[in-house]
Amino acid sequence: MTSAPAAPAIRPLLARLAAETLGSGVLGGAVIASGIMATLISDDVGVQLLINAIATGAALTVLILVLGPVSGAQINPAVTMALALDRRVPMREILPTVVAQLVGFAAGAIVANLMFGRAAVSISTTVRSEPGLLLGEVIATAGLVAVILTLINRGQQAWVPAAGGLYITSAYFATS
Repeated sequence: MTSAPAAPAIRPLLARLAAETLGSGVLGGAVIASGIMATLISDDVGVQLLINAIATGAALTVLILVLGPVSGAQINPAVTMALALDRRVPMREILPTVVAQLVGFAAGAIVANLMFGRAAVSISTTVRSEPGLLLGEVIATAGLVAVILTLINRGQQAWVPAAGGLYITSAYFATS
């Protein structure tokens, strides 16, 4: 007779926060660095978008696979909030987790800029305040959360890394 595999041990909060900081930093760095690299490789906006989408989706997939066993690899405040509402993350952990994610994203942005010899911190001059862009972000994020929660609630957690990475890759082309 075989027994069911043991549930993974719950890691201490500090380890989970460190994983969230690292994951958010690597993802943020990958998004920004691949965007910078894309502009260096091609003047074609379509090629730039393709480079950025593939790099982001691949990074997200790997990060979920590697960090999932440590922290759940939420990496995104919206995912953290959705998991908390689904009672999968304790409410008392929302604030420290989101702070860890924001610190990670900021650090990843700085590292990406420094890798390409740019100022560590700069203010974008690109206007991104159109309502359509906000709508696109809401749709992309809501879709990602729906994919994650649907798979988890169906007991198909093993599909979350691939589905999350593929969804984000496609969202680059399907949203504004």
